[in-house]
Amino acid sequence: IITFTPATFTSQEGGPASMAVSVDPLGSTNTLQGDVLWDLNNDGVYGDAVGSSIRLTWRELADFGIVTTGTYTVSAQATNTDGFTSQSSTTLTVVNTIPVVTVTGNPTG
Repeated sequence: IITFTPATFTSQEGGPASMAVSVDPLGSTNTLQGDVLWDLNNDGVYGDAVGSSIRLTWRELADFGIVTTGTYTVSAQATNTDGFTSQSSTTLTVVNTIPVVTVTGNPTG
């Protein structure tokens, strides 16, 4: 059983994103076989990132097509030592960052 912590993720445009899961592997030994694998570009292929807790820079997110504000599907996969695989999906919402404009110089009047 894969549980996302929190249930959905939010990141600021241009900033990093942190995502985490907890896994209850169940099975005869109640242990995982290997690491948690992530699918960050919703192509069904797991391994874009590895680990129960990940942090990606904006550049790394862009490599997976997360390039602007919006809501993106992200998924995690874990396999227990009995060979049973569980997959679960949630969303990463990228929110707009308001630009900051700085004007310097002497005022004219």
